[in-house]
Amino acid sequence: SVTYRDADGVGNFTFTLYGSFQFIPGSSAACTSSSYSIDIYDANWENTTANAYALGNQAIGDATFNEKIFLVTTDIQDVHLTITCNAYGTLS
Repeated sequence: SVTYRDADGVGNFTFTLYGSFQFIPGSSAACTSSSYSIDIYDANWENTTANAYALGNQAIGDATFNEKIFLVTTDIQDVHLTITCNAYGTLS
């Protein structure tokens, strides 16, 4: 997961990626499913797009968050997370 924080260290939002994997020890690994969750702590922030998908031995997640103050967009943050499983079940 990744948490975006303001200059004072206060968290604005968290994007968390989940993945399920199968592996044959020493031979191969595959991501069988992926999903995500979002927590927003600051009312000025909103999530505009998000998705998660499985690709080979990886779970991949992408999201975009916008900060709006008085209906004006003041910040945009793109988040990209990847979880990789190797043939020995090690996640990175």
